[in-house]
Amino acid sequence: MKDFFLITFIEKLRLSKPWRYKFPLLLSFTYIFYLTDSIDAHQALIYFTSAVLTTIGFAGIGYLTNDLSDLEADKLAGKRNGLANLSRFQIYLIGFSFILLALIPWGILPIDEVSVGLIVSELLLFVLYAFPPIRLKEKGLLGLIADAGYAHVIPAVLAMWTFNLATNESFEEINTLIVIVGSWQLISGIRNILSHQIADCDNDLISGTKTVVTEIGKTKANRWMTHFLIPFEFVGAVIFVGFLSQLIWYSWIVAIAHLLFNSVRLARSGKNNSIKNFTTFILDEFYIKWLPVLILSGAFFVEMEIRYILLLHLLLFTRWDQLYKRLFQSKFLFGFKSYRRGFLIHLSILLFYTVLFIGAYFYLHLTIKDVGHFMHLQWLLSIGLMFTIMSHGALLVIMRWKQTLLSIWEFLFSPASALNLGIFRFIFYFISAASIVYDGFGRFENWT
Repeated sequence: MKDFFLITFIEKLRLSKPWRYKFPLLLSFTYIFYLTDSIDAHQALIYFTSAVLTTIGFAGIGYLTNDLSDLEADKLAGKRNGLANLSRFQIYLIGFSFILLALIPWGILPIDEVSVGLIVSELLLFVLYAFPPIRLKEKGLLGLIADAGYAHVIPAVLAMWTFNLATNESFEEINTLIVIVGSWQLISGIRNILSHQIADCDNDLISGTKTVVTEIGKTKANRWMTHFLIPFEFVGAVIFVGFLSQLIWYSWIVAIAHLLFNSVRLARSGKNNSIKNFTTFILDEFYIKWLPVLILSGAFFVEMEIRYILLLHLLLFTRWDQLYKRLFQSKFLFGFKSYRRGFLIHLSILLFYTVLFIGAYFYLHLTIKDVGHFMHLQWLLSIGLMFTIMSHGALLVIMRWKQTLLSIWEFLFSPASALNLGIFRFIFYFISAASIVYDGFGRFENWT
């Protein structure tokens, strides 16, 4: 019994999947309420932690009930089930732990009768969806709606309602937001469960499990996805970004940048433009990676002390294994053989983020009238820019250390060395560094 809980939690019940693919978006809906400037730093940290814990608890209950109800069917189909080799006592212990994890944080989170109704509905749907005599999972379209309800709609609405209570109901457009997000997440949830049923169709046929896909076939289900669900989900995401743009002025810029960037990624990946690849690169990437950072970046302009929530989010939900592969094993960034090509690549990167920082400075200079707030923001920008430049330089030196040492040797000792010219560069850089240390880019003319 030593490690069974942790193994069951992470691997057997597949909770790494909702952690990666559902939690970031769900938490994004709570981040919107930081934009009201009604939640202080201390509350933000407590509510963030509580939200993560209760979400883990509810996700665990959902996966536990599904696996428990499918034990026999999975055995017939030869499909892996997380509870197959556990005793009844272990299953009860896991279930009790998840219930505690789901409910205890509500001693801290704000709650009212609407919240209670949503929590009860969530727990009730878990049971009705998975277990006979009702077992909504095998009730066709009703099963799709029920799955989308407990996996997407209710958690999103509960998250928004809870954090609206945390702001003392100061978010005036809460009802509009709930309608937009609820409708969008209903379609997204149906798309997700239908995609899962398509992938699982063969196993379901073997085990005799009735689903929409086993009834109508994969071809028709794929047509539903292509001609109805994905276009409407895309429209829902666009409407949500439109709503968000009222709170964060650059929302459209980020959304369009994502669309262009990931369209290029999809084209260069060599993968066909199938439904799965479109939803993975265009929709899911936006929900998981871009949207949470977009909303939290907007919160910087109203409550400076919640910036560590962004750091926590990145630490918890960044796929560090993928980042390592893309960054440190990138031939494009570090595998270039031509000096000119490498110079142009990294000069372009340097110019890109420098222009972003300087643009942010001028935007703040024009829009923020409070001198103290502005000085704090520009100080953060200057520190951020210097840290980014130093990290960029250090990474380049580390990843190309052999070429760096060779360049230094040639710079110092080769015939017709540029050392004399280098002395003037050193003097200039030391003057610049002294200016930065002295006032941290605190002057308007420095940024100009």
